[in-house]
Amino acid sequence: GTPGTGDGSVLKNMEGVWVKDDGLQIQLVHCGNDLILREGSGHESVCTNTDQSGPNHTFTVKWRDWEPSTFVYNSVTGELTEHNGRYTWNNLGLLTTRKWEDRIEALRQKHTEEPTLLQDLDDSVTQAATIRRLQGPLWLQSCSFFKREGFLLGRKMIPPEWVQQGRELVEGILLPKHLTENPHQKDNAWLTLSSQHPLLNKLLYESPAVKVVQQLIGADFSPNHDIQIAIKNPSSPASTSWERKSRLFWDDTNAHIDGLHTSDNGVPPGGVQNFSMLVGIALTPQTTATRGNLCVYPGSHIKIQDALNKHPQGVAAFLENETTSTCTERLDNVVGMSTLGAYQPLCVDVGDVVFAHYQVAHFASPHHTGVEPRIMLYTRVNAKRPNGLWVPYPPPMLDVWMEYPGITTPTAAGEQQG
Repeated sequence: GTPGTGDGSVLKNMEGVWVKDDGLQIQLVHCGNDLILREGSGHESVCTNTDQSGPNHTFTVKWRDWEPSTFVYNSVTGELTEHNGRYTWNNLGLLTTRKWEDRIEALRQKHTEEPTLLQDLDDSVTQAATIRRLQGPLWLQSCSFFKREGFLLGRKMIPPEWVQQGRELVEGILLPKHLTENPHQKDNAWLTLSSQHPLLNKLLYESPAVKVVQQLIGADFSPNHDIQIAIKNPSSPASTSWERKSRLFWDDTNAHIDGLHTSDNGVPPGGVQNFSMLVGIALTPQTTATRGNLCVYPGSHIKIQDALNKHPQGVAAFLENETTSTCTERLDNVVGMSTLGAYQPLCVDVGDVVFAHYQVAHFASPHHTGVEPRIMLYTRVNAKRPNGLWVPYPPPMLDVWMEYPGITTPTAAGEQQG
């Protein structure tokens, strides 16, 4: 039950985002028979077991060029201490709501003059709800947010070296070949990569992202047969700032939900090819609103559900004029774009992961900032369905939580997957 012994029970219990009294945060990740300590900078160290005495499990960590640190984890109390109890670490995912709020507030008050640390605390709050072991009050809060808004952000879920491997594959191999065959896509390129590619398996199945998917839609999910690589190159800004444009700005006219037929997206006419969840992985920074960000309409999944239930044709309303109208025109016809409210650009950094309900309306912002392309990897996942996968299945569009046991029974789902 200690690092390196092959019994992963204690290792799983130690997983999570831990924050020290001075605000420093680390992430402990269970990987095979190892316990990996990941610093905020992305640096990783393998924890080495040194001793086990009753419930206390002692291990050491080599922090880059510093002296090794000795940690003691008590498997009964869940406490983690360092250097003979000199420092105490708190697992954000295990604290009660009140204790968690008190801890964060105390750290904020203590470090009010350190904006970088305060940002780290904000990130840790988000990350604690989306790390591999999800349970307790933070997960319940995340379920509430996802239920209301239709999306979640997982900060720094993909290790930097994996992100770099992804960029090298896309920019060094896939994109040059694709542009040779499709020179008209020099500004906006859409590539596909087999879901069996080892890179995709690593990014999704060996990262904390898979636990979020499992927590929300269940362990028996299926990814699409390919992954979409969405590349958007910088372009000249419009004469008026994008942020000041009205809702009729050109990119906004591309607001849509996936699975509707168009002449160039490969979706056949005659049905809505819906799925359960969109998962997006950022390979390049999109930390400002004009870097080709994914923009979502918070809460639109519920509004579209309600509109479809009221429409006399139900989901078939999306099939009207499907060969002559755009996806946005069909969306407007069903729900009315003016009812969706303001869109929200999702500002993400490299290694961040977006989890969005299928029915959340979205589009990509213009890319007017920086000189490097925006690169996102998207995969679409399905819960287990009675009529098979990747075929039209209207019922979940009329009941958006039909395929989300993590939302309908979040506590039970957390205990099952934890």
